[in-house]
Amino acid sequence: MAPRRRPAAGSRQLRWAVMAGVAGLAVWSLLLVAMVVTTLPGAERATVVALLAPRWPLLLLGWMLGGGLIFLALRALWAHHVQPPARLAEQVHAMLANPAPQPLAAPGTPALDALADACNALLAQRQVAEAERDAQVARASADLARERNRLASLLAQSAQSMVVCNLEGRILLYNPRARLQLRTLSSAPALADGADVVGIGRSIYGVFDQAQIQHALERVQQRLQRGAAQATAQFVTTTHGGRLLRVRLAPVLDGGQDAPEASLSGFMLTLDDVTRDFDAAAERDRWLGEATGHIGAAVQMLAGAASDLVPAAAGDSRGAAALARIQTQCAALREQNAALARHAAEGLATRWPLAAMLGGGLVGAARNRRGRAALQQQTVEPAAADLWLRVDSYL
Repeated sequence: MAPRRRPAAGSRQLRWAVMAGVAGLAVWSLLLVAMVVTTLPGAERATVVALLAPRWPLLLLGWMLGGGLIFLALRALWAHHVQPPARLAEQVHAMLANPAPQPLAAPGTPALDALADACNALLAQRQVAEAERDAQVARASADLARERNRLASLLAQSAQSMVVCNLEGRILLYNPRARLQLRTLSSAPALADGADVVGIGRSIYGVFDQAQIQHALERVQQRLQRGAAQATAQFVTTTHGGRLLRVRLAPVLDGGQDAPEASLSGFMLTLDDVTRDFDAAAERDRWLGEATGHIGAAVQMLAGAASDLVPAAAGDSRGAAALARIQTQCAALREQNAALARHAAEGLATRWPLAAMLGGGLVGAARNRRGRAALQQQTVEPAAADLWLRVDSYL
């Protein structure tokens, strides 16, 4: 059995309007008869009632004809003045919900035709605005893709290891050199080629301690608030394999570096593996220290020997002059050796600027260096988790 179709809201409203009109006609007729009858004297009133009582079917028929006329009039008014605006409203709602709307058809009445034309004009303006918005979005997307490709190309051509991240630490871009450098931290570098460590969408905090990044970001934000032109920060960290990495953090600002109200939207890390340079510098400093020590000892012995020969050459003018020249050269060598030692110490102190480093990282780096230098048992107490130190980048 097919379900019964529910009448439309407009039909129900028309039905209630007809019923109200017919009921109003009946009430009005009864009131009219009552007013006429109450104004008549008693004899005339009885005569009128006697005349109308047998003819009540005619009164009922007249009331029914009046109700029919009311129905026809209300239906005509409904069809011409109520249904067209309702249909127009439905078409407007459908037009708003449709992603590709069609213009409204003219309802056929002057007032509604003007309203439909106004709606069509608004629709045309909306379509023009949406087309302009889509064009702007397309241009912005193209510009963003072009800038992204340009940045990716610059990163790929850079000789340094670079990683670009958002504020949450998610990796947005990186160059092959960074992947090659960080693949040493991978648990399976031969299989994953470092993809389990560095990759688009991965967290940089899987590579570096989050406290180090946050500390550097705080320093950068403080410099930005002070109006610094180059707000950067650097720190030194150790990897699981004992490698030393010097990390330089530069901010990525919305609106560019020159925007007056630029806000921090991310950061770029420049990585530099200083392990080999540190080993070479340490070896060079060791040899230089040993050489200056040996030279100083040799000069001291030579000067002492020359002093011992002075009494024996007291009567020999040529021998005394030679010993004097030897003592003069020994003094000059001693001064040059001391100057060389001072210069080496100053170069060691100023070659690399101080950088922030966690106390735990410093202890770990010292333990690794000590372990490579001498095979002996070491006892290391853990450092405080929030202890930061300003140390030589080469420790």
